[in-house]
Amino acid sequence: MRAERLAALKKEVLDVLALEELRDLFGPESQPEVALGGQIALPDGRSLAISGQIDRLAVTGDAVWIVDYKTHRPPPLSEAGVPPSYRAQMAAYRDVLQRIYPGRDVRCLLLWT
Repeated sequence: MRAERLAALKKEVLDVLALEELRDLFGPESQPEVALGGQIALPDGRSLAISGQIDRLAVTGDAVWIVDYKTHRPPPLSEAGVPPSYRAQMAAYRDVLQRIYPGRDVRCLLLWT
């Protein structure tokens, strides 16, 4: 049973890595574990310093891709089921990265492992 489970997990990982739409994210130009820090604007006009670590970062000509790995099981079945804390984390990262890479689309992904 353990060997079957490991084989299934290996296949799942390799299937994700092979997805054409994610090739830049897992390609040779991408980076793992990138430190990020900056200021985000709060709704009341104040700013807040944030720091974090992007699990995977890829910068292409027109986009910045970031992925954050999550181990929470089971994963949500829809975007509406994503915990608010995860949404806030990605929004903060996107806000900082939009200022670092102006004019590029910042695409945030959560990947359950």
